[in-house]
Amino acid sequence: MKKYILIAVLVIGAVGAYIGKTMYDKPVASTSDVKTDLEIDAATLFTEFEQNEQSAGDKYNDKNIAVKGTVQGVTTEGGKTTVILKGGDMGGVSCEMQDNTGVDKLKEGDAVTIKGFCTGYLTDVVLVRCVLQP
Repeated sequence: MKKYILIAVLVIGAVGAYIGKTMYDKPVASTSDVKTDLEIDAATLFTEFEQNEQSAGDKYNDKNIAVKGTVQGVTTEGGKTTVILKGGDMGGVSCEMQDNTGVDKLKEGDAVTIKGFCTGYLTDVVLVRCVLQP
C-alpha cells in the first residue's frame, strides 16, 4: 500500500512540475498586440497618482495604457531600456521597454506615445512591457 501512495505522490509531483515549467516558459504577448484600455497624458497620470495613489492604482494598475508625453530621458541598465516621460516637478512616468524599436532615435523633448501595463507608483508612475506607438 505504501508503494502505491509513493508512486501516486511521485506522479502528481512530476505532473505538477511539468505544468509549472510549461506555464513559466509561456511567451508573453507583445503589448502592441493587446487592446489598449485607456489613453492618457503623462502629466495627468502622474498627478492622479501623486494626489491619491490608492484611487489611481485602482483605476490604472494592471491596465494596458497608452501614455502621451514628452521624453525627459532614456536610460539603459542591465540590458533593459527605460524611457522617462515628464509628469511633474517631482517625477514622471517610467516606461520599461519590451521592444527597443525606435528608442535609440529618441531624445529629450520629443513628443511620444508609449503603450504599456501600469504597475503602480514609486517616485514615478511605473509602466512595464512598453512599446512605442506610431
